[in-house]
Amino acid sequence: MTDLKILPAQAAPTPRSLWIELTSKCALDCVFCSRKLRRGAGQHLPFPVFERLLRSLVDPRRLMLNYSGESTHYPDLIPAIQLARSTGAYVELVSVLTPLSEEMLPRLAASGLNRLTVSVHATDPALYFGIYRYGSFAALRSRLERFLAICSGLPNPPIVDLAFVAMDRNLAELTAVAELAHDLGLRDVMVFPIQRRDPIPETFTVELDPSGIAKPGFRARLDQQLAATQRARPEISLTLCNPLPGGDPPRLGQVPISYPWPLPAGGAIHSCEQNPWDTAHVLANGDVVACEVLDRKSLGNLLTQDIAEIWNGPLYREFRARYLRAEGAECRNCAWKTAYRPSEWHSAIHAERGGSAQLVHGWHDPEGQEHIWSTQRASAVLAPLRSSQSFHVSGLLPPGRDGQPNELAIQCNGRPVGVVSNPYDEIMPFGLDFSPVQPGLGPWVLDFRTTQIYRPSEHAAGSDQRDLGFAMVLLASKPHLDPDLYRRSRQFLAPVEEWIHRVDRFAQLAARALPARRTSARLEAQPGLTVVIPERGNPAGLAECLRSVGIAASLLSEPVQAVVVVNGTPPEAYAQLRSQAPEAQWLFHRRPLGFSRAVFAGLRAARHAWVYLLNSDAILEPEALAAAAAHRDANTFAIASQIILGDATRFREETNWCDISDDNGLVALADRIPHSAATVEGFYAGGGASLFQRRVLLDLLDFESYPDFYWEDVEWGWRARKLGYRILFSPDSIVHHEQGVTVKRYFTRDQIEAMWLRNQALFQLRNWVTAGTLEGVLDLLARAPEDVARSFTSPRMKWRIARGRWWSHRTALSDEEVLGSWRRYISTC
Repeated sequence: MTDLKILPAQAAPTPRSLWIELTSKCALDCVFCSRKLRRGAGQHLPFPVFERLLRSLVDPRRLMLNYSGESTHYPDLIPAIQLARSTGAYVELVSVLTPLSEEMLPRLAASGLNRLTVSVHATDPALYFGIYRYGSFAALRSRLERFLAICSGLPNPPIVDLAFVAMDRNLAELTAVAELAHDLGLRDVMVFPIQRRDPIPETFTVELDPSGIAKPGFRARLDQQLAATQRARPEISLTLCNPLPGGDPPRLGQVPISYPWPLPAGGAIHSCEQNPWDTAHVLANGDVVACEVLDRKSLGNLLTQDIAEIWNGPLYREFRARYLRAEGAECRNCAWKTAYRPSEWHSAIHAERGGSAQLVHGWHDPEGQEHIWSTQRASAVLAPLRSSQSFHVSGLLPPGRDGQPNELAIQCNGRPVGVVSNPYDEIMPFGLDFSPVQPGLGPWVLDFRTTQIYRPSEHAAGSDQRDLGFAMVLLASKPHLDPDLYRRSRQFLAPVEEWIHRVDRFAQLAARALPARRTSARLEAQPGLTVVIPERGNPAGLAECLRSVGIAASLLSEPVQAVVVVNGTPPEAYAQLRSQAPEAQWLFHRRPLGFSRAVFAGLRAARHAWVYLLNSDAILEPEALAAAAAHRDANTFAIASQIILGDATRFREETNWCDISDDNGLVALADRIPHSAATVEGFYAGGGASLFQRRVLLDLLDFESYPDFYWEDVEWGWRARKLGYRILFSPDSIVHHEQGVTVKRYFTRDQIEAMWLRNQALFQLRNWVTAGTLEGVLDLLARAPEDVARSFTSPRMKWRIARGRWWSHRTALSDEEVLGSWRRYISTC
């Protein structure tokens, strides 16, 4: 397992997003502002310093021309905006407007400014003056109306929106501010809950606790006011801009999430709004600081240094290293960070599954679509498959402009590997393979950069103002195909193919003479069920599992037997747990049994007609057994519980609503995500959280064929359906699963992948006698690691295949009938 939190992201050559404090002077004295305390009378940033800074920036994308001062006091404001726009960056300004003279309004409107955010914290005259301690709301409204009127006559005026700092005293004013936005034809109001970092006179004891965290009562009142304002003005977009930590923090998982709480042990910072790879702040005295939280720690000064020297210098490099290690208390406690719990790297990133810690830097938040947009420059990391020598990139590349193609340059571990070019006038889909200059075990750090940025708002594609690079659909390491090995594998697999043909000929003849296998639907009347828990080396997880079984059993008005099948772990490791769960029946096997044999041992010990198979790293919700048990009947083979992953940040790749399909001749599995509580059919029931008819399962179980794990439960479901049984999925029977606790403890990633591939091929060769294609399976094996392919040439494996195909040929329903019936059913769900 490799720790993602030590993965370095590559910083841009110079900052691409800059907050530049043109001045720290301000005529206002807002109650929440620390400017007077920190800056005193304030000062202007020398314009030559500003000019030199902008001319030194490499490809800036966003310039915010304000910080603690009121930028309209800056004597060179208009030239500063024009110079900023000449860099090609998106230029923004925040102002209260009241200090700006009437004569300056037309110049500001025509300056090239892209966005103006006007601070409006109250419309009530007395409350307005009490907060700002300068000017009046009437003056602000007059300036704003005049400015918008001027903008209405310009071809490319700035976007205008409002900002509201939420305090207890002005919460009720939020609706009035939204009314103001409506009256002025604006649509966006950003809401910033009050923060206090410096010892200003106002303490905000109603809103904040002594540590500066918002009090629950204030959070609740703010939420209520936001909801009331949204109901009153649904056409106005209200955005809560800084998160308020409250309640118990969520459990960190593999996928980065917004985490305003202090970083827990074992957690890692993934990024933040003002990350050290793209963003920086420049203060009016020339200091360059990492962010607003760390604005007392100068990393250099523009009065004596160039921005590139500071940005790439030792102080910034040391800060980035500390940031990655989450060493600074300011970063660990920052409300703006995203955090995750490091895990092993994966060989593929699927955009449709949402965020990933392997999308290291430069990616916009997922939006529930099949792609994730990058910025103009982005990085990702892949763990290459064994012997992989190439990776696949598929996505969407926006068009260029002014007759120039847009190109996506791709690097791997710092070396160019290829370019994707879009010469067309519309977004172009692509899917291409690239080879690293030095293939190896990795990791592969992939860098992406487009020659042009794409803003949908500038292409009549909505109001989206983001800087977009390309839309990533899939990044994946590709299995390496050695042509010589492939040919050798096909040669030594040829006898397997002939063996299968001989088995089929004999089985088809025998099937004509023997009666077809059919369901023998009968249900034992005795109440009760048995919970069988295969277990290896996870006593801590098993303890939680058994506790949940006890609670769930207490809510079922039938006898419940618990059988724990410990294998591959000495009994002594469970001595304390056995004393805590004496009602359970414990079976011990010193050697690892594999999943199927462990299940078989549990089935033999079961006293009841229905058996619930439960992984030892799974937790039943209290109603899980009762909800599943309610659907038992003679024609039902199994009832699958809904699985909720223990890591709630991850894509729900395992739900236990199981689907099967023929994918170009190969069997393919997928778990569907339920969107209702209705009980529906599933194709098969996963062996780690499902209720089975014991008698039928014993008849279907061939524990010698799948010695390890994976795909055996697919075979149970396939065989049951071939016999005419149905399988249900019960969403209200819920199980929480940690996933892979035992497997990853005893097997490497390569071993797990090899087992999956081997058992996929074995399932198809045993069960699909007319579905799929034999050629497809042999091709899959020939592309597999040689030890996997050669395992199919052994007499034992040939016998396993023959036994399975003999069984399948003797059923009344054909493969096509089973698959066709399922596809018709699932298409209606």
